[in-house]
Amino acid sequence: MSRYYKYIYYLMVFIPVIAMLIEQGESSRSIGWYMRIMYTFMALLMFMEAAITRKKLCIPKGTGLLLLYAIYIFLWGMVNGSLDRRGLILSVVNNAHLQTVFMLIVSYNVLISDKQHHRLVRIMVFTVYVAALVSIYQIFEPSFLDFTSAREIGGSIYTLRRGSIFSNVAPLELGLSFLPILALVTVDLLLKKSNSVIQILLMGGIVAILSNTRWVMVGYLIVLSMVGFQYRSRILGRVKTISLTMVVVILLGYVIGLLGYDFTQFWNERLLAEGSLDRTTRYLAFENFLIFFPRTPWFGTGVHLTDEIWAASRAVGSSQIHVGYLSHLVSYGLFGSVLFFGFLFRVSQMLYKNAKKTGYWGSFYGFLVFIWGNATFVHFGMFYYGMILLFAFDKYYLDKHKRLKSVHVL
Repeated sequence: MSRYYKYIYYLMVFIPVIAMLIEQGESSRSIGWYMRIMYTFMALLMFMEAAITRKKLCIPKGTGLLLLYAIYIFLWGMVNGSLDRRGLILSVVNNAHLQTVFMLIVSYNVLISDKQHHRLVRIMVFTVYVAALVSIYQIFEPSFLDFTSAREIGGSIYTLRRGSIFSNVAPLELGLSFLPILALVTVDLLLKKSNSVIQILLMGGIVAILSNTRWVMVGYLIVLSMVGFQYRSRILGRVKTISLTMVVVILLGYVIGLLGYDFTQFWNERLLAEGSLDRTTRYLAFENFLIFFPRTPWFGTGVHLTDEIWAASRAVGSSQIHVGYLSHLVSYGLFGSVLFFGFLFRVSQMLYKNAKKTGYWGSFYGFLVFIWGNATFVHFGMFYYGMILLFAFDKYYLDKHKRLKSVHVL
């Protein structure tokens, strides 16, 4: 049965289209909920099959810490009343961290063929181009492919958020799916020595800048840095890397300028709209953190926001302690944070070691975008299809490395 699981990735690459259909169908559930339920059933079937066939499953590093963290969150639900409100079954079904455990186990026990990998990459390359075109069109029609009616929200060309084709998938989908996908296809093109890598990076930069979302722009720079740090040829490698990066940056600035962006105005209205660093909500979050964290340092408050924290955050112009790691420490204390941050470290370490072994850095840098993002927003869920694909591709290149190594030995 598990040999058929690989076809789930064909579904993944069309998530933006499926999300639009779900939105138009007025479903009460998001695409992320359906993905989590689907992976739960896949994992349970995989466990049953492994028990019957006595097959040993691959358990990726850090999974045990995430499982303990999921149990910790469940126990907090018993204390803070969410278990009573939802009931036992819904509390288990909606435990996104437990479902992430299932997703990781499925991802590292599914074999992707070379043919399927090639097809997935082609679809993802097409996604990058379409996303860029839609982002450009949304300058003139902000509500295009956005059923939340962005036009009615108002704002200038520099402040209006654009989600491209990801507007109706999830609020963070543009950064946590598009950027990992961009990292994956960029590496694939680099390994193939394709000349279209400049075009892909340019398209990715257009989407990132036109999103008007600062953490997405920095995330794009993380992906761009991957080219310089990891893919230098031995002869004139640095010159080629610097030249490639400069060409992408110059072309990006030229294209964005053609679209009507004034970079001085863009800087003042969006990039540094607050005027100075010490007036940003992220900087002010440290002040609130120092107030609330010492009150419950070991186990936290057990909820994302208390009324008092919400009021204090509103006083500095935010809806929460707007630095994810600080917010997590306040909500779940040192105990919960050691579990979850430990999981993030173990996964990062695993992806880094795998990349060193295989030479494929797309998954590691895609995960770095997630690590970076949580320094500015407050959301530690991983059920974004770009995140899922980065684990799937990491497994694919591990399997390919093992095959090539075995052939070399023979």
